Amino acid sequence: MRRKYRSVAGIMLDILECLEEPEVLTKVATCANLPYDRAKGIVERMIEKGYLRKRSDGKLEVTSEGRKALKKLKELKDMMEALGFKL
Repeated sequence: MRRKYRSVAGIMLDILECLEEPEVLTKVATCANLPYDRAKGIVERMIEKGYLRKRSDGKLEVTSEGRKALKKLKELKDMMEALGFKL
């Protein structure tokens, strides 16, 4: 079976959409359809950039910057799909 290609922006969008409620990394990886190690690396970068934060209970949550990024990524996805491209 051939895997569907997703850009890093597409993966970030999937991760942000998975975090409507705070969640642990394992659940985020499953929701975003990523191997745990790959999800961990991307999530760590998203934390460094301020899009996510890790709570004291270990759950991840979206920051206000992450919500802004989510909105922009959704707009970008819509524009790309209108042009016949995948994000």
